Amino acid sequence: MLNTNLWGWISIVGTPCMLQESLQRSEEARITLAVEKTSRHGFADLSLTAHVTQHEVRDGAAGQTRQRRVRTVLRYDGQSYGSDMFRDFWYPASLRRP
Repeated sequence: MLNTNLWGWISIVGTPCMLQESLQRSEEARITLAVEKTSRHGFADLSLTAHVTQHEVRDGAAGQTRQRRVRTVLRYDGQSYGSDMFRDFWYPASLRRP
């Protein structure tokens, strides 16, 4: 019914593991799952909350770190909550799949 990751990582700027680049930026997300009070087709809606930390390396030294939180609600459609275990709801808008 539900298949999802509870941790994710994405490179935003630069090439992962290439220390010669002047700027690298990545994000990692710890995702928590909660049961909502609402329901569809007899199954409770589920919410995923991503606690996202952005890491930056500038000229080989650790730079700024930013944090944000992103939330989405999954609704049961009669068969599943969606089949994409690599959910990208927490990605920056420019990197999300259409």
